[in-house]
Amino acid sequence: MLKAKPRIERLAKHHDRESFSCGVKELDAYIRRQASQDARRKVARVFVATLEDRKAVAGYYTLSAASVELAKLPARIRRKLLFIYGSWTWLKRSSRKREYT
Repeated sequence: MLKAKPRIERLAKHHDRESFSCGVKELDAYIRRQASQDARRKVARVFVATLEDRKAVAGYYTLSAASVELAKLPARIRRKLLFIYGSWTWLKRSSRKREYT
């Protein structure tokens, strides 16, 4: 259980990603090896929840932008939309450290 209010900030070099473990190996591997690359290449924005020391990662989530040509959507969806292109922000990954569940 959290005793302190978490602080949400963008992933930075000072964050300790190696000690993060949520119990799902793919999510653990992502924050340790891939997240900083995705942020650097602007594929995703990576945000982490930190506590008092602002180094330990208590949880994280990623946001990615996407767009689609609406003509490629099914007609039942397309009828409800007025634009030629649609843009979305996707919450792609979300996880928290096991000790905070």
